[in-house]
Formats: sequence, structure tokens, C-alpha cells
Amino acid sequence: CIGETASSTPAIRPTCLAVRPERIMLEPADSASPGEGSRVYGRIEEIIYLGAVTHFHLSTPSLGRLSSQKLSDEVASSLHVGQDVVASWNREHSLVLPGGGVDEVEAAAG
Repeated sequence: CIGETASSTPAIRPTCLAVRPERIMLEPADSASPGEGSRVYGRIEEIIYLGAVTHFHLSTPSLGRLSSQKLSDEVASSLHVGQDVVASWNREHSLVLPGGGVDEVEAAAG
């Protein structure tokens, strides 16, 4: 979730943005191309190899914890725990959750 800003402008409600983990691309921070779309800087905290799929858990200063998942044959061997990376995704892969949170979406669906 993206939090409120502290300014004199009218209050902005916190917003939650959903992106499927397999849509998040990872590149080393020192070689990331500017590209289009959304992006956030982070550090790889954990890499979990699950056979056909590899999960990456990142910590980011702006969004907290972020997860990415790739087919293991797509995983760049240059990524490792503790590495600074850029996580990016195309804007059309983003979904803004109404009301600002997952709990409200689940309550509306149930």
C-alpha cells in the first residue's frame, strides 16, 4: 500500500496496488535501464528455489516487502541475496484496489 503524504494539500487516502508476482521484473540496480512503467528500488532479502519456480523477496524503502516470482529457467544467475535491485512492471499489469485495502475488497466479495 502506498501511504498518505504529509503536506498542506488535501488528504490523500492510502492506496493499495496489486501486481501479480510473475509480472515483476528484477534487474541489478547498477545496470537497470530507465524503461517505461512503474519501478521501485529494493534489496533481495531471500531467494527460494522451488523447482520450476524461484521466488524473490525484496525489502523496499517505499513499499515495504515485495515478492517476485520467475520460472527457474528465466532466473538470471547474477541475482543474489543482499543485492540492490530495481523491480519494475508495466502499468497495465497494475490493479488499484478500491477503498485502499485488501480487507475491503474481500469484504465486498464475500
